[in-house]
Amino acid sequence: MIASLVYRESLRKALGVLPAELPDVATVLVTGATGLIGSAVVDVLLASNEFRGTKYRVLAAGRSAERVRERFG
Repeated sequence: MIASLVYRESLRKALGVLPAELPDVATVLVTGATGLIGSAVVDVLLASNEFRGTKYRVLAAGRSAERVRERFG
């Protein structure tokens, strides 16, 4: 996840609009994870783990394995 404090605070705010009906534990496959929307989805799911205590296992897929590794480690 990006380390910027401003970005992390934006993610925390984004969590406030997620539906309460979402499960607390899930495995989620995000395709296009190196794109604008896909990477934001991955970051929101990971932020949920950190800030809300959910247990999402995120599988990030993209066309370039190198870019996925660069972005998400």
